[in-house]
Amino acid sequence: MVNQLEKIVLPKLTEGEQYVAPKTVHLNNQAEFSAAVGIDFIETANEVTGRGHKFLVGLSHGISPSGAYQYILDHYDEIKHPELIHYTFVNSKLQRQRGLIDVRDAVAFVKELLRTEKIHKDQIIGRSVDRENLDVYRKGINKLLKEYFKSSDKRGLDYVFLASDPNGLVAGITRESKAFGSQEFVVKVTDTAEPELTFTPHFLMQSSRIAFLATKSDKRKALAWLYYKWATPDKSPEFLRFIDDVSSKMTVFVDDRALTWPQVILSRRTDFGSTTIKIDMAEPFSIEMSKKPIVLMVHGFLGLNTFDALLSFSPSDVYIPAALHFGSIPHNLPISQYSQFVVENIDYVVEYFGKHGHPVYIFDHSMANTYMLMMEEQLPKLNGIKRYLKGRIASNPFFGSEVKHTTLNFLDQVLLPSKLGFSDRLAFKISRKAISPQSKSFNREMSIQLNKWLVKKDNIITEKVWTEIKKRVMSIVMDLDSLPELNKIPLTHTVMKVPIKLFAIQIQSALKESKAIDSLERLHNYEKYKIPTLVLKSSIDPIAKFVYKPYEYTENCTILDITNYEERDLFKEHLYYLIRPQTTIKVIEQFVEANEANEVEK
Repeated sequence: MVNQLEKIVLPKLTEGEQYVAPKTVHLNNQAEFSAAVGIDFIETANEVTGRGHKFLVGLSHGISPSGAYQYILDHYDEIKHPELIHYTFVNSKLQRQRGLIDVRDAVAFVKELLRTEKIHKDQIIGRSVDRENLDVYRKGINKLLKEYFKSSDKRGLDYVFLASDPNGLVAGITRESKAFGSQEFVVKVTDTAEPELTFTPHFLMQSSRIAFLATKSDKRKALAWLYYKWATPDKSPEFLRFIDDVSSKMTVFVDDRALTWPQVILSRRTDFGSTTIKIDMAEPFSIEMSKKPIVLMVHGFLGLNTFDALLSFSPSDVYIPAALHFGSIPHNLPISQYSQFVVENIDYVVEYFGKHGHPVYIFDHSMANTYMLMMEEQLPKLNGIKRYLKGRIASNPFFGSEVKHTTLNFLDQVLLPSKLGFSDRLAFKISRKAISPQSKSFNREMSIQLNKWLVKKDNIITEKVWTEIKKRVMSIVMDLDSLPELNKIPLTHTVMKVPIKLFAIQIQSALKESKAIDSLERLHNYEKYKIPTLVLKSSIDPIAKFVYKPYEYTENCTILDITNYEERDLFKEHLYYLIRPQTTIKVIEQFVEANEANEVEK
């Protein structure tokens, strides 16, 4: 049965044409991170003070800016006019930020500046105001800042260090803080566990330069909020994106640790050795959590770093989003067993969550369709899937029988336009002419043999071509105008690190297993075990050409046509969930709620 898109209740979406991302700088380690931020501060200070202007700095508490503060102290002599710099604090210290040992936090930074006589006390705005009484301090600091800006003919901070905790807290501003309604410089807020003072969003948005620091783990979700294409100016931290000329006024400094999600890590014994399976979670997971449904996302070729928006913005009151890593490969695993190995890992993860009381739903993309159809045939033997899987959403499913369609489009849109050498380009052109008249079955068999050869081959020329192919793939993906900026860093790292042998193993194994799937007429076991399936398919997908059999004859399967016939960038059709996260999240939400309601009725 086929449903059209308009029959589903979906949000009205905008293209986000006004979307502008801040400049993003990715650093590999803490030393690079601290130096990059420190240099940015010193250069900005010299530029402003060099014109004879005062330079007001907003300092954030906590650990994130500590390395940068130390770098600035070590290089303070590079500041040409330190006497024109004034310092203040963006918020009062929280309890968890007090008593830090061996950490160069904001207070320790200022104390060291004073101790070494790099500044004098009058360069600290608010030093003479009573800090014990928050209401008195609020009035005092507001008065001082008003006088400062009047005398300096400025509206906001010249430079401010900001960071976010995993829950989106910036300074003292929570996701939906009452501070959003204030036009003052500083307000008292009670959104957190303890009252505190904070600069208001209105005031921070007047800043001339913002250094947003994303270091330490578990910041991925807050960063995704910041970069989200459909963000709004009344939530933290994304309000910062709405400052005027954000691309030049704000730089986000990111290190590798900030790009990690909280994880559940499982170990499974196999006949070929143990495998470690990691599952990215939107929030730290514990088995004591409420038993909400788990939506387990299973990726295709590009990898699970494309699931950021789904992890970040899924409705936490409805379900818990999770993204599956396929698992470390045991050394003795035969190539022919790779797909079966992934199937059993997925089953193991479903059983883990199911045993702890969570109904499990799977959202799979592209090549993962092979694993899901393998599961369909093996379902009576898969204890996790059989007992705990309550539904499946197949997004742009790839079929091995249509590898010719994929290969020709890949050649036309990826390989031939890439920066390959003359001989490589000629070889691909000849290959295209040879492939075109051949049958689908012949193309699949040739693809299987080619990938078997690539697994055995160890050739520097092959790796060079593979590197160029990956660069071309990333160039196409990066040019997608609605790709979240944050996805680009981890996505590039993931794809560029993938060795050709691992990719060839995945493809060869999936294509080989797909032969048996060709004979499927309907999803008998999904019907038998009452596992409903929803398929999202595009008729112009250049990678995954949809095959209606066996889905159209399965009673508990719905096929949703998501084709946008006006789309010219066809990779957007294949990466629908990445480009249209709002729609995808709404579809998942409706699917889960409807099925959970059916379970209650039973």
